[in-house]
Amino acid sequence: MVEQIEIKTYSSLYDRDDNDLVNEVLNAYKWNWEIPNDKVKVKVENGCITLEGELNWNYQREAAERLIKILAGIKGVSGLITIKSETHDEV
Repeated sequence: MVEQIEIKTYSSLYDRDDNDLVNEVLNAYKWNWEIPNDKVKVKVENGCITLEGELNWNYQREAAERLIKILAGIKGVSGLITIKSETHDEV
């Protein structure tokens, strides 16, 4: 599932460097217990963030996207995180 969110800002106060944004996102993920360490890759280009990776649960994906939406200076988010399906065959 790909979710594209565009956020428009009306002030240059929110214009931030891509390196600042990626560091802030990674720091926010580091302190959030819902998101496993090193499972979500973050790319930032011109203020637009792309999230990639594979998680076990949908609540983890929602937490990863929710944290991004509250950060200042982000112009858009592409959520490319997939949920790992576990299947158990009966014998």
